[in-house]
Amino acid sequence: MNAHVKQDTSSTGAWATPKQSPETGGNTELLKRWRAATEKVAIFAAQNGWNKSEVARRADIAVGTFSGWYDGTYEGRYDTTTTKIENFLTSTQAAADAAMALPVEPAFIQSRCARELFETFTYAQMMPTIAIATLVSGLGKTRAAEAYRSTRPHVFIVTL
Repeated sequence: MNAHVKQDTSSTGAWATPKQSPETGGNTELLKRWRAATEKVAIFAAQNGWNKSEVARRADIAVGTFSGWYDGTYEGRYDTTTTKIENFLTSTQAAADAAMALPVEPAFIQSRCARELFETFTYAQMMPTIAIATLVSGLGKTRAAEAYRSTRPHVFIVTL
């Protein structure tokens, strides 16, 4: 197999399998780590729609180094690059897990102010007039207007 053929890194589809296994000097543990890391990074990148350039940027590795490492044609140290990729995968997974643990913003909650605004919006929609809502900032005028608009046709919001 020709190791000098460059793989297409512009597409964000599934990545091709590595061209060859790297020369690890007989270190079978490193070879196992490399195989596991290449498999995980390819799956992870495909799930996120990332190409090799994007993974290299996010992992803080030069694109040429990452591409050669992934293909098994890299002539540098596989142990340090594999460790960087493993750390990248671990930290990215930890960040995703932390994001999943964050509380979800609640949907629109009908407060007393929101009920009164809904009544005002309903009157304005029934009559040939406009409604002007003035409240202190932070009481939910915009959220109430957006919730009203999402449930009714022909509603327009003008914020001044």
